Amino acid sequence: MPLFVFALTILFCPAFAEAGNTPRWALLSIALPAFLILFKSYLIGSRAPAVHWVGFIWLAWAAVSLFWSLSFYDGVVGLWRWVLFGIAFYLGSQLRVDAIGRIALAFACG
Repeated sequence: MPLFVFALTILFCPAFAEAGNTPRWALLSIALPAFLILFKSYLIGSRAPAVHWVGFIWLAWAAVSLFWSLSFYDGVVGLWRWVLFGIAFYLGSQLRVDAIGRIALAFACG
């Protein structure tokens, strides 16, 4: 995971209109769901606290509100970014203490 954080901070591709933004969202869209599925051994494994459930309910409401949105596709992109933020929040809250230091160091190096 520290290598992923380092790659995320230095990722830049001039072929995109938003050269520093679009490749990072693409990397997050691929990596965060994969981390959620593959790295169960790095997670603490405790039950999700009530704050996580409040966030999940908010995301569900945001998904339902897409039905009366003026721009459905822009809303889907925004909702996906909030889902990625929720996955990152969940993964960060469930990491072991020794992994947090290495991730912070990789972020600082990037």
